[in-house]
This record gives sequence, structure tokens and C-alpha cells, in this order.
Amino acid sequence: MKEKIKTVLSGSAVLVLTAILIIHSSRAKAGAIKGSDLCANIIIPSLLPIMILTSTLSKSKFSNIINRVFAPLSAKIFHLPPSSSAAIIFGLTGGYPTGAVLTRELYRDGLISAAQARRIMHFNISPGLAFSVNAVGSLYNDNFKTGWFVFFCCVFSSLTIAFIEGLFYRNEKSKNDLQESNINLSDAFCLSVNLSAKSILVMSCCIIFFSSVCEIIKIPSIYFPLFEITNGVFSQTTALSPAYLCFFMCFSGLCIHMQIMGIVNEFGMKYGELFLSRCVGAIIAFFPGKAYALLHPETEQVFGNIAYATPKISSVGYGFSLVLILGCIVITAEIKSKKSKLL
Repeated sequence: MKEKIKTVLSGSAVLVLTAILIIHSSRAKAGAIKGSDLCANIIIPSLLPIMILTSTLSKSKFSNIINRVFAPLSAKIFHLPPSSSAAIIFGLTGGYPTGAVLTRELYRDGLISAAQARRIMHFNISPGLAFSVNAVGSLYNDNFKTGWFVFFCCVFSSLTIAFIEGLFYRNEKSKNDLQESNINLSDAFCLSVNLSAKSILVMSCCIIFFSSVCEIIKIPSIYFPLFEITNGVFSQTTALSPAYLCFFMCFSGLCIHMQIMGIVNEFGMKYGELFLSRCVGAIIAFFPGKAYALLHPETEQVFGNIAYATPKISSVGYGFSLVLILGCIVITAEIKSKKSKLL
């Protein structure tokens, strides 16, 4: 009976929302266009190349090296299987959906249990290096220092949760042997392009949808990041305090939550569990952000409208581009070598 009531209520809510979007179609269209611009100018350029590279490294034989180096951290500090090291590192540096995607792949390959996958997803959620530095950092006139700081605050928050949770699982037995990958770089790259393209498409669709809905509801701009982080950060008319920026970026917003839930449902994670972990992470990240704001008050100065801001090109962006080009050269050489052997 409760399940039927839940189905009726949720279905009715969707019908009401559909009617609202139709009635206010012009405003919904304006919000959708705004969301599309953000995806084209910020999400795809900032996240897609890094997502492809991190996924490639995580799936290829290179992940074996990462897992060996960081095995003590995973096994003795976080009390997780050593084979999860690469997924955690690339998840925290690659961006919001990357950690969930890589964790799901570990679960599908049988390298971690469902319970361990849920534990990892308590902390393996981060805005990523490219988005934090290149996109968010471009909003502050401090040579991207704020972007770097926000990224490290989010990683610090995630590692703090992982460490604290690990204390409660010290006696849990898990697979201590390293499961090595046999996938070469070119094959891993092809798999990662397909996987990353799907993830970016899902992310873009969610951003466009939430942008359209929020345009109709007219949520106060200060609360916008709680619903959709990209729109929320880039639609502010004044610079967010680093404390609240760290809080919102770590919380990640309901839009990101819905994307992640579409992935982690596979190993039985409930939304309440994800929501609680994001609240705890956001609170942890808030305090170093507050200290940074007190030490650097200039980061809270008012600046012009940034509703359609586009990230500036930084030396970090050039570095990522160089890595991407070198990676393509190596993959091309490997493919040619394979062809010559076949001939």
C-alpha cells in the first residue's frame, strides 16, 4: 500500500512539473538555453578531456602502478582493497561523476563488494581539478588561487571522511591482493571515450533540465548552488565567499546527486546515505574555506555579472592540453605498432 501511494505521489509530482513547464514554456526555454550555454562553454571543455584521460589511466595497465604505490593508504588507512586506489585518486581529481563511474566499474569487475562500493561513494565525490581551477578559479582575480584552494578543500574533506570511516572498519577482512589490469592503453582509451561521452551527456541533460526548472521557480541566487552547482556558481552577481564556495562545491547540488544515484543504485546505495555524506563533507570543507576568507578578504569583493562567464585559459589548461596531446601520440604509436605486427 505504501509503495502504491509513493508511486501515485511521485507520478503526480512529475505530471504537475510537466504542466508547469508547458505553461511557462518561454521561461523554461530561456533556462534551458542558459543551461546549454554552460554545458558548451564550461562543462564539456573543462571536464570531458580530463574525464577521458583519468578513466583511461584507471582502466589501463598504468593503474597497476598507482594501486601498488598507494596500496598502503587504501589498505592500512582507509581499510579498503588496494585495487580501489586508482579509482579513488582519479575519482577525486577527475570530477563529480568520475568517482561514481570508476567505483561502479570496480564493483562490476568483482574487485570490491557492494558495501565497500557504498563506503567509497561516501567520499569519492569531488568537483575535480579541471573544473575547480579552470572554471571556478576563473571567476576570481587571484591567478586561480581560489580555484586551487577549493579543490584541495574538497579533497581534504573527502579524505577526512575516508579516514574516519576507516577507523570503524579496521577489523574488516577484504581482498588484500592486487588485481592487475591487462588492458592496454589504446583499448582503455577507446572504452573511456565511450564511457565519458555518456557521462557528459547525462550531466549536460541534467544541467539543462534543472536550469529550466529553476528559471521558472525563481530560486534565490544564494541557494541556487544547492540545486545545480554550475548554474549556481556562475549565475551569482557577486563573488561567493570561499567558505560558501567550498561548502557548495563539496555538497555538489541535487543535480549532481541525481546523476550519481543513476550510477550507484547498481550496488544498492540509497539517496539518504548519499545526501548525508554530502552534508558532512560540505560542513568539513566550510571551515578551511572560512579561514581562507579571513586571511584573504579580497576574494569576497563584488564584481560584475558573471551569468555567462567563460573560463579563462590558464597555465593549468595548457598543461592539461599538453598531456592530452602526448597521450594521443602514445596511443597512435601503439595502434600503429599493433597493425604492423598483424601484417
